[in-house]
Amino acid sequence: MEKPVFMLAVVFTIAIVYAIVARVRYSKLQKEKLKEYTEEAEAVGFEKTTAVKNYIWFDENRQKWAIPTKLPYYLNKYAVIKETKVYDYGDIVNYELLQNGNVVTRGELSVSGALVGGALYGRLGSMIGGLNGKSVSRATCTVMKIKITVNDTVAPIVYIDLINSETTRDSAIYVAACDSAQKILSMLAIITRENAPVVVERKRRKTTTSSSSAIDDLKKLKELLDMGGITEEEYNQKKKELLNL
Repeated sequence: MEKPVFMLAVVFTIAIVYAIVARVRYSKLQKEKLKEYTEEAEAVGFEKTTAVKNYIWFDENRQKWAIPTKLPYYLNKYAVIKETKVYDYGDIVNYELLQNGNVVTRGELSVSGALVGGALYGRLGSMIGGLNGKSVSRATCTVMKIKITVNDTVAPIVYIDLINSETTRDSAIYVAACDSAQKILSMLAIITRENAPVVVERKRRKTTTSSSSAIDDLKKLKELLDMGGITEEEYNQKKKELLNL
């Protein structure tokens, strides 16, 4: 009887030793990876000065923002690393809050520099009650996200997912999501206002370029008309299209 008990004790001891060794190796891996990502984040040079949880981070000193990258699960951390897309404040073109496919609110600068729409200042209650102050039949929210359009032709849209599964509107999760949405949109509204000159100038250049292009096209059309390449009717039709008449 003593031998089986002894063997069981040996096996148990070996198992404990293996578990301790595995834990030490795992801890070492965590430290090495964390150090690697920390050094990478420092090289990027993004300093988080304010944030709305881990949805969006802001570097107010450099006037930049980013959606932080979630590091491997065993680190349970977020960071702005080399693969993270970092944007300037002036890159924001407009933004919207979407809920179940509906636009709850939006904000953007007009060419004149006025802010069209705006953030949800004090409108948390109306969000919980429904969309744009209207009653809604659905008692749940399946999707809530913020859509940010940026000045990037390759990837012009950035999404911040707040809810991506069916959630009741009277739950703590939904209320927390609304609160985060309000804070994010308020920050975006402030950034957009502060960077109005940059955005307005960009829109002005775009409008000027578009106008110049239309004038050039009109000149070419007139030359074709004079050469008999197109009819007067065709010329007038194209002229209306170019001038948006």
